[in-house]
Amino acid sequence: MNDVSHKENSSLQSSAKAIKWTSFSSKYLFEFFIVFLGVYLAFLFTDYQEALREKKIRIKYYESLIFEFEGFNMHLKAEGKKLEESMKLVKRLKAGEQPALELTDFYYLYNGIAVRTAFHSENFAAIDQGLLKSIIGGIYQLELLEKKINRMNELQQAVLLPFISQDKSFYTKEGKLVDQLSWYPDLIEDIYNTNKMLQQVVKQRAIPDMQKGKTYLEQMPYWMLSD
Repeated sequence: MNDVSHKENSSLQSSAKAIKWTSFSSKYLFEFFIVFLGVYLAFLFTDYQEALREKKIRIKYYESLIFEFEGFNMHLKAEGKKLEESMKLVKRLKAGEQPALELTDFYYLYNGIAVRTAFHSENFAAIDQGLLKSIIGGIYQLELLEKKINRMNELQQAVLLPFISQDKSFYTKEGKLVDQLSWYPDLIEDIYNTNKMLQQVVKQRAIPDMQKGKTYLEQMPYWMLSD
């Protein structure tokens, strides 16, 4: 009888210990889960903040590019009007007339701060690859326009200005431009065509593509940015 009671007490004690251990384990497992969840949420929130910060930086960069190219487009448009006036003189020359040559005041205004800054930062990572290639490819045309305008100004100062100041004839007895001035109509036409082409590219492609890229970025979920 005593043996039975002893066995029952031992069994009860074992059950109590098992329940106590289970309760103890569950408590610490729950606490561990809470700590793990807290750490995970903290990392998730940090990633979210970093993604939002990166998103804002990328959007600002797009805005800078759009502003820069809109300003450049206005400059090209203003220069285009002056070039159209000069082209009227070129057409008269090609028609066989002998108009007096005029000094032009073409100039190039594009410092490309936003684009150049990108080469020294990680901002290009914000731009769509297709748009990035277009920008890099367009830089060559921008530099070409600048060189042509600089060449025009150099030749005007070195060659055309002395003709005007010394009242020399621009034409030969046959009514053609003298050899020293043969560059004048060709260079004006070349600058005109380059300006027109760049204006179309900037207005019809570059700026709209940048605006689309900015809109896409603004609507992009933050987890896509963090990849």
